[in-house]
Amino acid sequence: ARNGVLKKIIENKTTPEAIIEAIFIRVLARRPTPAELEMTLGLITDENQTSVYEDIFAALINSSEFLFNH
Repeated sequence: ARNGVLKKIIENKTTPEAIIEAIFIRVLARRPTPAELEMTLGLITDENQTSVYEDIFAALINSSEFLFNH
């Protein structure tokens, strides 16, 4: 199910910033902090974009913030 959600986010957003913001909103119901955005953007290259988005999505779902707020 999460791959379907992530696929829709990637298809509907045009920039890495927009994709990351949408992932945070979907998983944590908030936008990333400037530090979180900078850190996650630093992980992305042209060759690994999709796998990095998958890793970010999975990391957020497994975060204590997600576990205790959802």
